[in-house]
Parts: sequence; structure tokens; C-alpha cells
Amino acid sequence: LYIHAMGAVDIARWDAIGKATGQPLYKLWGGYRDSMPVIAIGGYYQDHKGLDALATEVEEYEAFGFGGLKLKVGDRSPEHDLKRLETVTSAASDDFVVACDANQGYSIEEALRFAKGAREHDIEWFEEPVAWHDQYAGMETVRDRTGVPVTAGQSESSASACRLLIESNAVDVINLDASIAGGPTQWRKVAHMAEVNNVSMAHHEEPQISMHLLASIPNGLYVEAFDPSIDPVWYELLEDRPEIRDGRIELPDAPGVGLTIDESVVEEYAVKI
Repeated sequence: LYIHAMGAVDIARWDAIGKATGQPLYKLWGGYRDSMPVIAIGGYYQDHKGLDALATEVEEYEAFGFGGLKLKVGDRSPEHDLKRLETVTSAASDDFVVACDANQGYSIEEALRFAKGAREHDIEWFEEPVAWHDQYAGMETVRDRTGVPVTAGQSESSASACRLLIESNAVDVINLDASIAGGPTQWRKVAHMAEVNNVSMAHHEEPQISMHLLASIPNGLYVEAFDPSIDPVWYELLEDRPEIRDGRIELPDAPGVGLTIDESVVEEYAVKI
């Protein structure tokens, strides 16, 4: 927990540095680009939601402006999840990116069955495909036997743990979360380490900081965000939230994080102790 707390303080510190220098964080950190592709996190399991509803969900993401979807898998059989993946790719347009996230839900054998079936759908990556106790050997096995890119890192809280992912040949992409892993200072160390090892960077959720981090480096991939129905805070709390349009999100030009909190929302949901 103290590392999580350090992450919050580190973000605040960098925000202050950005404001003191008059620079948005992505420019302060390198300014590799000023907009980023953005994908939705969705496709959650619900007892009442069939394949038709999943297809409709994909259409709604596209209409909202998302350029892709990170689909939840791993809580059912690989065969069941492959049907869900087929539904998503059939409903989506040709340039709509689809990644899959098992949240460590499969055994190694199940992950192999899913990955082999997913190859025909050209998924962007297969995230945390195996249980935590098998992650190093398991993810390397999935990569070697299927050729499907593997992503992990959101469950790590240190640069040394991410180094082990790279040294174990376990990942193609690291999606470390700066908010829970010591902050942007730590995240950027991992990003540079990944770059020299030909590993890409993603970021687990948190678009308000991930867009700055990913836009500042050449090996950054997609900003992840939720639909308003899942994460209303992102859409209600910020007065000047960047617009998601045509599969991309434009980075703010204001100094630091570049976002202003709506104090009336804070007041509405605040709890007095």
C-alpha cells in the first residue's frame, strides 16, 4: 500500500513540476506525439448478456469514438470465450482493434487453446493469460507455441518485477500502472528498459495520467478508458476532459496533468468523517 501511496504523491509532484515550467507532462517527458489511440475496456461477463448484446456493445463503443476494445476473457472455457471473440470481431469494423484480457484466469493449457483459436482474429495482445503462479513459464509458453503477443505488468509494483518479465521472455507488452507502482518516475524507468529490449508499453486504465506517459515515448501503444456507464467519475469529475473521437484522444495543452477537477462533483460525493 505504501507504494500505491507513493504513486499518488509522485503524480502530484510531476503535476507541480509541469505547472512550474508551464509544460504539459507529455511534452516535459519527451513529447513524442500529441494524440494517442484509445481503446475501451469492456465485454464483461453478465448472466443476462448474450452474444447479440455483446455485438451491440461493440457498436456502441465505435459510435462513442473508441478505436478498439480490450475484451474480458478467462472466466469461462476457452471455447466459450472464442465465440465471444468471434462475435466482437464480426460486429466491429476492419480497423477496430481487439485485445483480450484473461486476468490470470486460464491454466496454461486453456490459455494455449484460446490463443491458438484467437490467431485467426488477429488480436492485438493476450493479457495475463495464465494464473499468477505460472506466469513466467506460462506466458513464455503461450508466446512460443502460438505467436500471439502477450501482455502483463498491471499486477506488478516495481521496475525489478517488470525486468523479470522481460528477462523471462514472458511479454511483448508491459502495461504497468503508474498509479499503483510508485508513480510516473518508476513507470518511465520501465518504459526505457522495455524500449531497449524491443518491448512495447501500455498502461492499465487511468487515462488521465496514462495518456501523458504513453504519448511521451516511441514504444507506447493504447490509452485505455471505460465507457461512461462503467466509470462515470472520469466523465463527470473533469471539467475539461479530452474528447475521444475517431479512435483517438487529444492530449491537453495545459501545464502538468492539464485537467481541472469539478469541485461541485467532489462536494456532491465527499464523505465527512
